[in-house]
Amino acid sequence: MGLSGAGCLHLIPNQWRNRDHSTRLNWQEHPINWRRIGALVIDWLAIAAFDTVYFVLVKHFNWPLPHDFRWLYLADIILFFIGPAWCWHGKTIGGRLLNSQIVTISGHQANLWQLLIHYSGLYLIGLPLLFLDLWLFNRLGNVPSATLNRLDVYLVVVSVILLIISYDLLLALFSRSHQLWCEKLSRTTVK
Repeated sequence: MGLSGAGCLHLIPNQWRNRDHSTRLNWQEHPINWRRIGALVIDWLAIAAFDTVYFVLVKHFNWPLPHDFRWLYLADIILFFIGPAWCWHGKTIGGRLLNSQIVTISGHQANLWQLLIHYSGLYLIGLPLLFLDLWLFNRLGNVPSATLNRLDVYLVVVSVILLIISYDLLLALFSRSHQLWCEKLSRTTVK
C-alpha cells in the first residue's frame, strides 16, 4: 500500500508537492473565523436568556409588558447588537469576550450609520426573509389553486434570495477574507 502511494506521488504536479505540509496550524491562517462564530453564539445565548426571562415575566407573572413580541425582536437587536457595538467601539457582548469587533474597511471605529446598516441587513432583512419563507411554505397547503400560483412565485423568489444570503453568510463564517453583503454596503468588516 505504501509503495503504491509513493508511486502516485509522481502523478501529483511539483508545485502541489512542494507546498508546506506541516501539521502545525496557525490560528491566523485557519480559514474558519472561530472568534466571529463564538461571538455570535454568545450574543444569541444572551438574547435567549433575556427573552426567556421576558416570557416568564409576561406569561407567568402577568407583568404589564407588551405581549406583541415583534417589538421584543427589535429590542433584542438594539439591546444586544447595535447598542453595545456603538458604546463599545464595535464590540457586542460576545465580541468583548472574544475580542471580535466591527470596524470600517480602513480599520477605524464604525460609526452609528454603519452599525445600523450592518445589523439591519442581517436582522431586519435576512432573518425576516427566513420567517417569510416559512410562512409562505406553510400557506401552500390550504389555499385555492388561483392563489397557489402567486404563492408559488413568491415562495420561489423569497427562497432564492434567502439562499443567496445564506450562502453569503456561510462564506463569511468560514472565510476570514469574505465580507457579507451588508458589510460591503456599510463598508465594515469584522476584525
